Amino acid sequence: MLTQRTRDRIRTGFGMIEADPQAFGVMFYDTLFRIAPAVRPLFPEGMELQAKKLAETIGTVVQSIDRLEDMAPVLRDLGRRHANYGAEDSHYDVVGLALLQSLAETIEDWDDRDEAAWAALYGIVADLMLMGAREVEPRRA
Repeated sequence: MLTQRTRDRIRTGFGMIEADPQAFGVMFYDTLFRIAPAVRPLFPEGMELQAKKLAETIGTVVQSIDRLEDMAPVLRDLGRRHANYGAEDSHYDVVGLALLQSLAETIEDWDDRDEAAWAALYGIVADLMLMGAREVEPRRA
């Protein structure tokens, strides 16, 4: 899974997000919609609650970083829910990109080690969510 050094780096970075999680969530969605405007219709008009949910989810994952296997059922369920909302496999790449860009703007002294740590964590989360998403019947047009 993740090395202790990687987990510690993520925890330290998350401490900077915790200072204003709502602002981080808003920044993330602004970034996401800028780089992938096609996903905007998948979300509600007002994004305040969505931004809060994002920050809470990241917090839960970071708090569980020493036992991510315990989060697997929750993350697979999250993936199923996102599939039902219309999320596609390709969206996970742009979400990861938006997340890393937002983190880079939030975490002081961001460097390649931070990017590698957060990318590794996101990879685990995305893989588990995709596993759940693939359990959902495809939508019919």
